[in-house]
Amino acid sequence: MLEKIQFLLSMQIIGLCILGGIMMLLRSFGNRARHILGWSMIMWAAMAVIRNIVNFYLHDAKEAFHPDVLIASCFVVACLAAYVIEKLRPGYLTFKRFSIFLSPVIIGGLSYLTYRLCGGEIHVYYSVRDVFNDLNLDVCLRLLVFALTVVYMALPIYLVMKYGKEYSEYLSENVSDPEN
Repeated sequence: MLEKIQFLLSMQIIGLCILGGIMMLLRSFGNRARHILGWSMIMWAAMAVIRNIVNFYLHDAKEAFHPDVLIASCFVVACLAAYVIEKLRPGYLTFKRFSIFLSPVIIGGLSYLTYRLCGGEIHVYYSVRDVFNDLNLDVCLRLLVFALTVVYMALPIYLVMKYGKEYSEYLSENVSDPEN
């Protein structure tokens, strides 16, 4: 019964992310921030699909720090951070800056893919304690992608704290009073 509930909730989340992303893309009307958010929602749905494929049932032991989930979540978090940047500073993220901003995620993902294709040993860990028992290249690459995810999660918080007042002033001068 619990597996069915988990499956239904996962399908609802995936459906909402896909439909929400499509709605944001259809109604973006040249608004780059909405465009980024729409694609981020679709990628979030892809991340949920990857998570369901990798770690589906509740009664099975879950793999900790699965590389596919780490890379997909890092990419989604980076795109959501790009949304915050575009919202706070409209027009700042050109294609070149967006590519540079996402390059650590792409390099991290490609380095792990190269490690896999070159015959690197892939370990399965079921707890965080198991991850830190033996530090090898596999674990270091996973921790690198995890650290990138944490940095991309902290960046929007920092930017909102730094530019929040300026953004409110910009809205009150150019759009409307954010207090009303």
